[in-house]
Amino acid sequence: MGKKTVQIGYNKQLKKPILQELTYDFFAKNVGWEWFFRYGDKTIDIAWHKDGNKAVYELNINGYDKDAICYEFETAEELLEKGRIDGKSLKEIWEELEN
Repeated sequence: MGKKTVQIGYNKQLKKPILQELTYDFFAKNVGWEWFFRYGDKTIDIAWHKDGNKAVYELNINGYDKDAICYEFETAEELLEKGRIDGKSLKEIWEELEN
């Protein structure tokens, strides 16, 4: 089985989707996008919003359920470094999902 890919755009001239291999490095460089995925029995939503002039990066676990847990970080780097799900870093989870 090959690596997973995600459509990140569409080439109108070639009438083809633009695909990107889904790697942790790609995720880390584009953490400002909104990401949804399942991890075990949890729904994970990584997003951001503006608060005045600054960005706030969010890690939402089960964001639509009564047991929702939401964390906010000042930078994307802080989210990647300190964001944890079940005690695991986002990188550890990503590697687990890849394998």
